[in-house]
Amino acid sequence: MATFGPALIGATISSLLYGVTSAQVTKYYTTYDDGLAMKWFIGFIWLMDTLQQCLVAHVLWWYLIARCYGDAKACADVVWSLYAVAIPTELCAFIVECFFIFRIWKFQEKKSTLLLVVPAALGPLFSMMYLIDCIEARGFFAFRTGMDVGEILTCLSASFYIFTDVAITVTMSYYLFKSQEGALVVSK
Repeated sequence: MATFGPALIGATISSLLYGVTSAQVTKYYTTYDDGLAMKWFIGFIWLMDTLQQCLVAHVLWWYLIARCYGDAKACADVVWSLYAVAIPTELCAFIVECFFIFRIWKFQEKKSTLLLVVPAALGPLFSMMYLIDCIEARGFFAFRTGMDVGEILTCLSASFYIFTDVAITVTMSYYLFKSQEGALVVSK
């Protein structure tokens, strides 16, 4: 039977990283003057991260204190916040990926860069399809016979996320390296 220890450890690490993010957001707002649109963007991402942390805290409270007292057998029902936590998570991931794609497009000025929005949108789409499948099955780990649609949707979502993240990383690294090449020659 599953235990709640890994969930508690993961939530603790997530909370620590949220604290780091909050400190970075505070430093950003007090240090930089990037314009109103960028400040709203950063604020929105931080608010979505805050909402996600609140939902994770509610999930832990529900399963460890209010409902189950740490007993995994007593927790057959899935609490609403376990489903809801996916929404701010997926929204943040999509918006941040689109932000980086837009930055690459601005730097490169090639319309083909905007094609990266397609896999960036397909990742959250398949994640939401998986979420709907779980809600209809009344749980993430409901017993099903035959081919598991949830596994397929999860693999598709992860594949599109990985593809998009790798493409963004490789492209940005390439242009960073290319811009540094000229700086090194000049400095000699």
